[in-house]
Amino acid sequence: MEMAAKLSHLDSRLVKCDIILKIDNSSTNDNKVCEMIVVGDKKRLFATSRTQTFEESIANVIHELENQLRKQKVSPRHDGEKMEMDTDSK
Repeated sequence: MEMAAKLSHLDSRLVKCDIILKIDNSSTNDNKVCEMIVVGDKKRLFATSRTQTFEESIANVIHELENQLRKQKVSPRHDGEKMEMDTDSK
């Protein structure tokens, strides 16, 4: 998905993204569920969202994963240098 590919701009070491879309059996309209697992170099991130549309659920999950990545302000690079995360871009 294009939206999930944007996460690589925050951390270039992300290597895998699993997206699960499902419809829960419930009596309410907010039964569209998106779960996303992102795997990178020594990290594993997870987010889930339940809304009325899959598009909204996906957007919420992407936003939550972006927040998780931004919380890691400084991440180590392979060459030992420190790389600061760009917190201005969205």
